[in-house]
Amino acid sequence: MAFVEGNRFRYMNPFRLLLISATLAVIVDAITGSSELIGAIAVRTEGPNLNQIRDNMDLIIIAMVPLFALGTFLVFRKPKWNYAEHLAINAYGLSTITIFGALLSLLAMPFSDQVRLSIEASSQFLNLFMVYLFVKTWDYGWIKSFLLLVLTYFVTIFAVAVFVFISVFIKKMI
Repeated sequence: MAFVEGNRFRYMNPFRLLLISATLAVIVDAITGSSELIGAIAVRTEGPNLNQIRDNMDLIIIAMVPLFALGTFLVFRKPKWNYAEHLAINAYGLSTITIFGALLSLLAMPFSDQVRLSIEASSQFLNLFMVYLFVKTWDYGWIKSFLLLVLTYFVTIFAVAVFVFISVFIKKMI
C-alpha cells in the first residue's frame, strides 16, 4: 500500500522481488521434485503435460502477475487507481505466496510422498494472504474481499483461456 502511495525508498522493488521469488521457486522445485510428485498423480488422472509446466514455471509465475493484475483491475475498483498500482500490489502478493510455498515444499521434503502432497496442498491456504492484502488495500471486509478474489480468479482464468485460444488459432493458421 505504501509503495502505491509513493513511499518507495524503504521497500524492495516489486518486480525484483517477483524475479527473486520465481527463481527461488524453480530452485526449490529442482531440489524437492515437488512438481514431479504432483505430476505423477496428474498422469494417473489424465492430466496435462506437467513437464512443460515444470520447465516453464518461472515464466508462468511471472506471467501470472500481469494477468492477475488485470483481474484485480477489473474487479477491485478504486477511484484514481490505474493498472500499474494493481500490478505492483499483485507482484508483492504473488511473490510472497511463491516464497512461502517454496518454503513449505522444503519443509515437506523429508516426509513420505503422501504427507508431502498433503503439506503442499495446504499451501493453497496461502491464498488467504491475498484476501488479507485486499482487505488492507481496499478497505473491504473479509467476506467481500474473498468473494471478489474468487471473481478475480475467474476473470484471470477467462483471460488466460482467451489468450490460449487466440495463440492456438494463430498457430493453426500459420
